[in-house]
Amino acid sequence: MSKNIIFIPAYNGFNTQLPECIESWKWYCKKWNIELILANEKREYEFEPWGNGCFEPWFDERLVELDYDKVLIVDADTMVRWDTPNVFEECKDYEMCVVADAGGEYSGHRHLQQWIRVNSDIKTPADKYFNTGFVFLSKKKYLAIREQMPKYYEYWSFFYKIGPSGPNACEQTPVNIIAYDLFPNEIHHLEYIWNNMVMHEYEDGSFVNDSYIWHFTGPKMGGHTNKRNIIKQIWNHIKNYYEKTTN
Repeated sequence: MSKNIIFIPAYNGFNTQLPECIESWKWYCKKWNIELILANEKREYEFEPWGNGCFEPWFDERLVELDYDKVLIVDADTMVRWDTPNVFEECKDYEMCVVADAGGEYSGHRHLQQWIRVNSDIKTPADKYFNTGFVFLSKKKYLAIREQMPKYYEYWSFFYKIGPSGPNACEQTPVNIIAYDLFPNEIHHLEYIWNNMVMHEYEDGSFVNDSYIWHFTGPKMGGHTNKRNIIKQIWNHIKNYYEKTTN
């Protein structure tokens, strides 16, 4: 049987700030017998950029050395619902699965334009621009994207060594650009239920019933402290479902 991995980038102990999210993924991986890699090791930087830790999954040696078939790279500020089906079974027929960014075509166009100086022939359709809080891909596709990533990281880090004035979607746009450069016909878009960015509406909690994975991101969260409070409130409301549900 092929091994599958869920990889959560939480470098420099970021997982300790969002324990409820991590707990939901631990539970999910145990339920479906999926290996979980919680990447929370300390990383040293020459500078302290916004998005610190976003590029690291594309340089992490474990995703090169380990023997696996598919990997889901999912952000540490996501929570998976207790009855979510096995993503590796749902996506077994695809080499890469993503979910469109909640900002839509406008967001795609704005972010893609920030990288024209690195790639003057960007093929990513603005309306197909996806969010990298959820990226499902085969090892072959991971390695292909990884190989192209250094020049994008160098360009991005140049700006942040002198101040946070450069591209502001971190590694997300490079992943879009590289994937649509290399294998545009193998990128499968899933429905929003697999990466519901509750950046627009979260007050009534309806997203709990509407989707499988909740991604707590965006300006409406009111900053990191408030995000933590929202996540804690949601978890306290639903954690008993995980405790009651068994295989």
